[in-house]
Amino acid sequence: GSEAYGIPPASDQKGSSNPIDSGDDRMQQTQSIGGEVYGELTTSVTIPNDPSARAGAAWFDVHPSLSGGVLSAATMRRQGYVTLSGSDLIYPALQVSPSGNAAMVMTLTGTQHFPSAAYSLLAPGGTAFGPIHVAAPGTGSYNASATRDATRWGDYSWAVLDPSLTSVWMATEYIPPKASQTPDGARNWGTRVMEVSTG
Repeated sequence: GSEAYGIPPASDQKGSSNPIDSGDDRMQQTQSIGGEVYGELTTSVTIPNDPSARAGAAWFDVHPSLSGGVLSAATMRRQGYVTLSGSDLIYPALQVSPSGNAAMVMTLTGTQHFPSAAYSLLAPGGTAFGPIHVAAPGTGSYNASATRDATRWGDYSWAVLDPSLTSVWMATEYIPPKASQTPDGARNWGTRVMEVSTG
């Protein structure tokens, strides 16, 4: 009973005609939380009134059943997509708190966005993640001349529960201010780390 998946298209970026590689069918992380298994990955999505296929985040909440210590069945409890019209959301990672709140981090990019660090929240028992929040706006387009594989974007998003159990630490890639880039200018991407309250 899984929702549709498609290899994500290359992602647009503001200020450049060079697209960003949106990745493949690998999940950033999967984890067992409170007897449920959660996972997410980048997929191809069709957004109403958006003329192009986009890269978006697919997420899953699966309830496994064990018999004698062996997986005997699995039920898809919740699933969905996180999208933003006219934009691409790539390399998501999510974490769920004991209270049932979930936070998902990702890179937001598109013709109106430099690659930026963004996140979205899901309320306990909710069926859809909320609005996209930009935690750190990108300051330029990905430097295609900095690497031999010009459009390769790092697949390094991650999310982990804080020991307090009331917030989530998340990390994803974006284009930081020039002062935070490598001194030799060989790479202009960076990693943004953020803490988001989940209550």
